[in-house]
Amino acid sequence: MRGLVEGVEVLDAPISQIMTTHVHTADPRESVHDLMRLMSEHRVRHVPVVVDGALHGIVSIGDVVKSRIGELEFERDQLSSYVSNTQ
Repeated sequence: MRGLVEGVEVLDAPISQIMTTHVHTADPRESVHDLMRLMSEHRVRHVPVVVDGALHGIVSIGDVVKSRIGELEFERDQLSSYVSNTQ
């Protein structure tokens, strides 16, 4: 998509000219926060998960956002419960 800024001619170019040359990968033990930081710093939407040089999956920005929303909802519920029990 970034290549389209230069014009539609990029659609005829070899993939090697437009693809990311350095792929940032993750280990399955990394936290969601680590993935968020990696995706933000490098402006990537997908991160391959690699174990011993083999692809084990791909994490998308949507996966990270969904996980973070779940964490925030859990924290909200815990805080609401705490406030309800202390009054």
